[in-house]
Amino acid sequence: MADSERYARINDIIDLAVDLMTERSSKGITLKEIMKEYGCARSTAERMRNCLKYSKLEIEELYTDGKGEIHWGIPTIQPYMRNFIPITTDDIANLKLAKKALPQKSKVALSDTISKLEAICKCKKATIEDEIDSIMSTEYVVNKQKSKVKIDLEVLKKVTEAIRSSYKIKAKYKGEDRILCPLGLISKDKTYLVAKRDDSDMVLNYSLHKISDVHVMYQTFDRKNFDLKEYSNRSFGAYQENPMNVEVVFKKEVAEDALAYNFHPTQKFTQNKDGSLNLKFTAGSKYEIIWHLFTWGDNVKIIAPKELKQTYIDYLKKVLKSNK
Repeated sequence: MADSERYARINDIIDLAVDLMTERSSKGITLKEIMKEYGCARSTAERMRNCLKYSKLEIEELYTDGKGEIHWGIPTIQPYMRNFIPITTDDIANLKLAKKALPQKSKVALSDTISKLEAICKCKKATIEDEIDSIMSTEYVVNKQKSKVKIDLEVLKKVTEAIRSSYKIKAKYKGEDRILCPLGLISKDKTYLVAKRDDSDMVLNYSLHKISDVHVMYQTFDRKNFDLKEYSNRSFGAYQENPMNVEVVFKKEVAEDALAYNFHPTQKFTQNKDGSLNLKFTAGSKYEIIWHLFTWGDNVKIIAPKELKQTYIDYLKKVLKSNK
């Protein structure tokens, strides 16, 4: 047997260890993933895991995902930094959320800062980064408005736990008992729980402040590749309607401000020769669109679709009538 063949599996184990300390440091790896990446049987994958488990690297169970697969990883402990600078996962998650609203140059600078803070915060990297990734994948911020309604912290914690693990919840919504399959959270003027009922595949938004008496059932459900960001992008705000191709034009006096504004993830701008600015995006929720356009006064004009323009005209007529 050639030396290259003799030591091939050792090389694989070393590669696996390096992988767990770098690319997979936050989410770890499952036995199925080891089998796929290294082209081996489950028994071999278990031996590779055990080589690291009983070595000085001491890999351990990080968490069990919604499919029941255990993710194995290497905890990295830096207690002296943890005690000196008490940075939390919420601090880092908030910075990542805020980064979405910044210009590209600022995003790059903030990304470097976040990376440094994450390095300081690695009291247990798997716990820190996995929690942040989980928050970022389930709480998609549509815009910067904040709700004034009070949300029960215990409700939020239980709902978040259920989202992360794909657990069903039993709760009261507007006083009625519901069994829900929570998929994520969307924040706009209020915070909404995106969920489907246990007996239906229809996805709906539930006002989080109207949910009470939450009990995590610890029964998993199938998310069916649900993508919260894609779901949110269908709408201008939080309410779901069939998407429409919207085009508006801003006067040159406000073109610079409009160009710097984050209207929607699908937005595309075109600068006109006269200094005005065309904006196109694809989204539903016509009333939320016109409510926002109203804040731009007479500096904006709807080009398409005609239905949206007529809705805006009717809305303005009602506003004028109620203020006579």
